Formats: sequence, structure tokens, C-alpha cells
Amino acid sequence: MHADWAIERVADTAASRGWRQRRATRSVCRALSRVPAGAAVLDLPCEGGRWLDLFARRGFQVTCADPSESALDGASRRWHEIAQSSRVNSPEPTFVRVDPLQTGFPSRHFAAVVCTDFFDRQGASELRIEALRELRRISRGPVVVSFCNAFALGSLPLGMRRQRAATGARSHVPVPVWAFLNDLRRAGLNPIARHAVLWGISPLWHIVSVPASGRVDGWLGTPRTERAKAA
Repeated sequence: MHADWAIERVADTAASRGWRQRRATRSVCRALSRVPAGAAVLDLPCEGGRWLDLFARRGFQVTCADPSESALDGASRRWHEIAQSSRVNSPEPTFVRVDPLQTGFPSRHFAAVVCTDFFDRQGASELRIEALRELRRISRGPVVVSFCNAFALGSLPLGMRRQRAATGARSHVPVPVWAFLNDLRRAGLNPIARHAVLWGISPLWHIVSVPASGRVDGWLGTPRTERAKAA
């Protein structure tokens, strides 16, 4: 499932470098700031190991998962580059091929889940909700996802390109922030923090959510949660 999307996404990721990557890394780092070192973290889709440098610095126990074999191969090569070039505090990641909608992982298996460059390309609300429910099921802590906020200057060319394209498989899909927040809540997730790559300019946002019911690991502070509910 999503094979065409996975192949084309790898090609896009390979070309994504420079200041956008640095700012995106900073945004993900903020989103994971309360996840303790050594925690079991799922990276889905792993995008050829895009976040492995960050995860290695934090000492996470990482599972790199992706529907694309080429992405997993790229992530494995990236890990070996990191391990050879520097001292890392993380054990070697596990590399697994999975479907984002049906991962097969046990419930509450991970301390945190990171899912970037998936929801950015999904135009159907019901599909987003289905995937978010699966992420909520397998995480006992925060779920960090990215999406393209329609209310940003950078979303204007994305919308125009998508209208001209015969198929939108490779296009990022701008979504109003209220619509994505509604998808999260319908999936049983409680949004607690938002991090923009570049406020008002970049459409790329990272949203941190926790399961709306059940026990959540104690790293989460109540005041920040209450502020997010009121937002």
C-alpha cells in the first residue's frame, strides 16, 4: 500500500537540504524535548534516516519503519555513516518494512512516535484519521506528526501546483490547521504543542499530541496541556 507515494517521497527527500532541513530538524527537536534519553522511539516513515542524527544525539532506541525498501536501505547506510564518523549514545536501530495504516506493532509499544512527510501528502481526512488512530494505538507517549498548514505563505504555490497536476501523489497537500486538529481529536489524540518550521512563511508544521484517554507517561506537564486545550 502507498508504494508509489513511498518511491516518489524518497526522491523528494534526497533533494531536500539546506536551511529548510536545519529548521525542520530544530522543529522536531523542540517537539521531542520532553522525551527522555534512552526512550523507544518509532520513526515512520523513516525517509532514508532523515532524523537519525538527532535521535543518536538523544540516545533514543530507534525503530526505523517505512513501506519502501529503498528508504530502509538508505536509513541503514545513514546509520553506519553516523556510527563511523562520531561517538553515538544510541544502540543500532531496528529497520522494519511496515504499512503506516497497519503497522503490526503491539499497543503502547513505543514511548514516542515520529511521523513526518506522510500526512503532508494526504488530502483525505478519513485516511488521515485512520493513520492517526494507528499511531495513537502503538504509542504510550507523544505522537509527533508533520502537516502542511494552508494558512502560510508557502502553501500558495503548493495549492496552485496541485490544481494543475493530473495526479497529486507527489504534491504536498495544504490543510487548514483547524481541520488537522479536528482529525487528531477524532483519532483520539489531544494536541498539546505546535511547532512551525518558519512561522507564517513555511507551511510545514509539527504537532505534538498525546492519547486523549488512558495513562500517559509522566514526562508531560499539565500546564502546557491545559494551554493547548484552550487554544
